[in-house]
Amino acid sequence: MDVDDAELREDLAILAAALQVRFPDRGAREQSVVEYMAIRFRWPANRTRRRLQSLVDLGVLRCSRDLGDNWSKVFEVLDRPHVPPGLAIEMGATVEDLALTVHPHPTLPEAIMETAEAALGQAIHVLNR
Repeated sequence: MDVDDAELREDLAILAAALQVRFPDRGAREQSVVEYMAIRFRWPANRTRRRLQSLVDLGVLRCSRDLGDNWSKVFEVLDRPHVPPGLAIEMGATVEDLALTVHPHPTLPEAIMETAEAALGQAIHVLNR
């Protein structure tokens, strides 16, 4: 599936980045994502739900149901693209959010993660003080 519409591509990129920064544990409940996008980006619920389904169709997310929570939808990111630093700042990501985000190796985003971990005293490639 190709995404030709520039606005849709931008929405999908924002949503994918939001999922990996705000929901780093790899499982995000649909209602939590809808609420976050409504508060942070003023997206109506149906827009977020349509974009989530588009990411499932593209193979970026997997959707499952939580049997213990009234069959609510849970989305899991299958392949985590890196988060551009500017977008992370715009989203209000904390140092801990950046440290918990998966970054490809070796790249500038990985350096950003390592810097965040150093600020928390958890970096593995430098001496922590």
